[in-house]
Amino acid sequence: MTRVTLAILAALFVAISLYGSTTANADSPCAHDEQVLREAVESDGWSYDDLIKFRWSPNCRFLSMRQPAGFGKPGATIMWDAGNNIRLGAIEGFAVTGYAATDPWYDSTGNYAVIAMKEQGTYLWHLPSNRNMLINDFECGLIFPTWDYDQARLYATSPIKLGDNWCSSYIHIGGLRVYDLNTGALLQTYEIGGYNINYEFTDGDRFLVISGLGGGDVPVQIRDGVTGVLLKSVNIGTVAHNASTIELSPDGRFLAVGLRTLRVWDLATLPDDLEQHQPAFKFYSRDHFRFYDVRFIDATTLEGTTRETSRWSLVTGERLP
Repeated sequence: MTRVTLAILAALFVAISLYGSTTANADSPCAHDEQVLREAVESDGWSYDDLIKFRWSPNCRFLSMRQPAGFGKPGATIMWDAGNNIRLGAIEGFAVTGYAATDPWYDSTGNYAVIAMKEQGTYLWHLPSNRNMLINDFECGLIFPTWDYDQARLYATSPIKLGDNWCSSYIHIGGLRVYDLNTGALLQTYEIGGYNINYEFTDGDRFLVISGLGGGDVPVQIRDGVTGVLLKSVNIGTVAHNASTIELSPDGRFLAVGLRTLRVWDLATLPDDLEQHQPAFKFYSRDHFRFYDVRFIDATTLEGTTRETSRWSLVTGERLP
């Protein structure tokens, strides 16, 4: 990712505002009977028509609703089990709504939710068991989560607060954090410099690649995907890149990074004591446009895509037909 212009931020804010103003209705992708839902919610003591920001979980079972703030009251975020039409709970306070990850961020199964509350912190909620855990004091919450169910871990970064109720998805604080899905405990923090953090698991989660952008050089970290042990730190200088243009080969030997120029570092021969590591290969597209996607076809074949797609051999260094 790169720096975002004010115009893009403004457009993003408008889109989020429009999305955040929607309410539940029978035309929702999760077509529960709205009248039954209304009656259950109101019998629980809430005014259904006053609630806003309805968010369905991907499995269409759970629903978050927001009672807006007013008359000195901060409002509340309500989590509802629509399968059984019962309230799981409610968190009183101001919800942070300045970026797209809020209200809440569900996992792909719909069983977990991450909720950011102003002046309180971030909650991890396991919805089927109704375990509600305050996992940190970051009122901007967590973004770009990776849910590791086998290891019972949550990986995520945290955005920085830019205003009273505005959190940036593009500027991060701290490093990559790892939480226990069962207890909410912070297991580990992988510190990395820069204002923007990208991370990716590769080769069946064998490797974890963490990179960042900033005012100076930010080394790329290659870590063991299970233990988190640092295997290699690659000083790539100020080479521009984003999440789709930094890749590790399946065997963990080659690191490819690029935008306008595609550079490849051979980690097997890379010394550890250099301020900046020089790439083993430099590749260019025929059309001289920036690469927007980079991937390894196999351990020694690299593919880059601009307006055209090109491939190179990392054995010979030559472009392939």
